[in-house]
This record gives sequence, structure tokens and C-alpha cells, in this order.
Amino acid sequence: MLKNMDKFKKTQILMITPFKPDQMKAYYEQYKIKNYPNIIMASEPTRQIMYFYNMHYFPGLYVYNKKQTLVKGFEGSAKLDQLLPYIN
Repeated sequence: MLKNMDKFKKTQILMITPFKPDQMKAYYEQYKIKNYPNIIMASEPTRQIMYFYNMHYFPGLYVYNKKQTLVKGFEGSAKLDQLLPYIN
């Protein structure tokens, strides 16, 4: 995703991980997430988000429109060409 951040300039990205904050921080620092102001990271170690989305596979990717309505959900990896129609 970071290789294609130019395509996500107008997209707010929320990354939620089941890992504890210290593990999340290591990822945040390794991938220099602070350089991308449109990315927000959060730790959710209770895994309640999995139940909310009825997830079976990681990662889960959910696209919302400006009205905060779910437009498309993906489980497992999603390719850039699968995402672009939903974010542009």
C-alpha cells in the first residue's frame, strides 16, 4: 500500500490491529506511518472488531463513503485494482 500512497491521497485510512500498543508502535515506526497523515493506527487487543465485521480472515479491509456507509468489504489481501473503483 505504501508504494501506491499517491493513489490514496484523498482517502482516510484507519488501521486497526489486534496487537498490543507496543507491537503496533514497532510497525508504526518500521513503516514510518507518521509520514502519512491520512493513516491512523489503533490497537484493539480485545478483537471485538472481528465480531463486528464477522471476520474470518486477516486482513480485513472495509471501504466507507463520505456518508460513512459501508461500500465494500474485503477479507484477506486485496489488490490495488480491486480497491481503486471504491476510493476514487
